[in-house]
Amino acid sequence: MPRLHRPVPWGTQLTALAALSCSVGDPGSPAKAPSNVVQGTHVVPSVPAAAARAGTDTGDVSLAATCSPRPLWRFHAGSPLAGQPAIGPDGQICVVTTEGLVHLLGPRGGFQWSYTLPFGVAAGPAMSGRGNCYVGTVGRRFYSISGRGAKRWERRRLPRPGSDLVSRPGGGFAYLGARGGLHVFSAYGTDVGHTLTGRGSAGPRWIDRGRALVGTTDGRVFSVKGSRVQFETRLDSESPQSADAPKAGAEPPGGARRGKADAQRGVAPVTAVVVAGEGAYVVAGDTLVALDGQLGERWRRQDVQFASLAPGADSPDSGVVAVSTDGLVTRFSPTGDVLASWQASQPSAAAVVTPDGWAFVPGLDGRISFFPPQAAANDGSRPAPLVPLVTARLANAGFRTPLVDSARARVVFAADSGEIVAFPLRPDELCPPPAPPAPPAPSVPPVPPAPQGSDIP
Repeated sequence: MPRLHRPVPWGTQLTALAALSCSVGDPGSPAKAPSNVVQGTHVVPSVPAAAARAGTDTGDVSLAATCSPRPLWRFHAGSPLAGQPAIGPDGQICVVTTEGLVHLLGPRGGFQWSYTLPFGVAAGPAMSGRGNCYVGTVGRRFYSISGRGAKRWERRRLPRPGSDLVSRPGGGFAYLGARGGLHVFSAYGTDVGHTLTGRGSAGPRWIDRGRALVGTTDGRVFSVKGSRVQFETRLDSESPQSADAPKAGAEPPGGARRGKADAQRGVAPVTAVVVAGEGAYVVAGDTLVALDGQLGERWRRQDVQFASLAPGADSPDSGVVAVSTDGLVTRFSPTGDVLASWQASQPSAAAVVTPDGWAFVPGLDGRISFFPPQAAANDGSRPAPLVPLVTARLANAGFRTPLVDSARARVVFAADSGEIVAFPLRPDELCPPPAPPAPPAPSVPPVPPAPQGSDIP
């Protein structure tokens, strides 16, 4: 039976007591939040909303109408997160912590159950199509926990994960091993494939039912199907050349003899792999590279730190949203043209752009910046970057890569400290129009005083 309850740590109790003491202070005195309690929303008044929506940096300040984004729900895991949360097909969210706690949240953020593991969790979980959570621990034990909080199975002495677990199309999960290679397991925890791809640093990301992309620390990207490498490419300062899978007897990718050559060529590790249709967008070092289905280069852009897929329902490849090292957020078309840009401050993860053009950018200080849609320039020139319309302080640590749930029109942000916040994707719910002012109360004429000496009873 799972242990559904756990003693609350002293640190959590002290935090709750501090918050309680701040909320029940002297009557009439303003409440003060302790330093470790999430702060409220802070509106940035530097740029008027009317000017921001118009895509310019000037406007009538009197017409400015800032908004305060309201989250759909918030949840705190009680301890730091061990990896990225996972969203199931029914909208449930599986959350794991470094202390070995597994939490399941409902589609609306309501707490459902908690399961305690005997070891700390080593990576983010994965969720199956039936709502089961797959979790790997630092003790090389893997668990499958059902949607009702009961242990389905336990597997021991499996390779320790070096990346978050990823759901496998058709059932099961996959991950990159801490010592290298891509490991694939069935829904029952049996090993169904192991591919030598060198020490992985990004992925795996599934293109279709049996094909995945993996990025490695030596600047390589592999297209793997089953246990066989289909395509391989190297990302460096030169134009990458796609190659077929290595022949039998060839040196495995990332071999020792390549280490010195990679260092001389300035090869950077792959930090992000974003699948778009049959191709992908890959970040290696500070370079964003667009690849086709056979890992051939289409175009590249410099000074990029994070990348995420641009929204769009008309095509599986609607472009990419890139975040530079200086905080410039740029949306590129599938051909590499600039469509929009925003200026953020100290981003900590990839940005999210809604189908309506709103942008969310998580920051290192626990803030999320909200940007309005940007109008395209009439002369076809590159649009000037916008500064955030609103910045909300929601956590005490930087956020991980946001999770976009298009089926429920929401985006979920998870901070390393354990704070999880969900916002709507629709602008009318994100920034609802202000309520009209209440009509003034009708004036009541004063009652004249009674005359002196009258016999009024």
